[in-house]
Amino acid sequence: MTQELKILIGIGIATLLVIVGAVFFLSNQSPTSEVSPETVAQNQEFLVRENSNRIGSESASVTLVEFADFQCPACKSTHPVIKRLLSEYQEDVQFVFRHFPLPGHKNAKVAAYAAEAAGRQGKFWEMHDMLFANQGEWAESNSPVDLFTTYASELELDTDQFAEDIEDDELISKVNDDQRDGSILGVSATPTIFVNGKPAISSYSELKQAIDTQLQAS
Repeated sequence: MTQELKILIGIGIATLLVIVGAVFFLSNQSPTSEVSPETVAQNQEFLVRENSNRIGSESASVTLVEFADFQCPACKSTHPVIKRLLSEYQEDVQFVFRHFPLPGHKNAKVAAYAAEAAGRQGKFWEMHDMLFANQGEWAESNSPVDLFTTYASELELDTDQFAEDIEDDELISKVNDDQRDGSILGVSATPTIFVNGKPAISSYSELKQAIDTQLQAS
């Protein structure tokens, strides 16, 4: 092998590594930069519905809204970031979770139904956490409902009621309404996060800065 060929191969490998690194970096960034602030400002009523799942202080001056997909790896990565922020801003931040199951994720919608079915028995957030924790187990399963029913049992839910609720039309409509609201706001990927109606990047430092900015302005 000539010295010139070795150099060319080295350059090719280095270039490939740079491309792979860039793809990995971009895949873990929040897509909210594509959401138009003007569109959101004109459609504030679609950020949160009366029946949206929320956690945190009712008197909080900052509302953090996430449109997410339980099968999305980036959403799973963002999950501990959200939990950390809620722990740090217990009295100042309320978190609202909105469903936005992506078409390419075959079990994302039924996972959303499972979370809502658990919510019927007062354990939406427990199922929410369990779905992210076990994402690798159910994401490509051909029988996800069986796994979700096992999770429901572990959460001490009435599994017969859970099995009935997971197919309930009203529950399915709620998930579809979330997805429709997200589309109206310009959401096209997950996670997409808003801090007091303003699009925000999903990293800890960016969200913390956005929260602090809103708190200083309040």
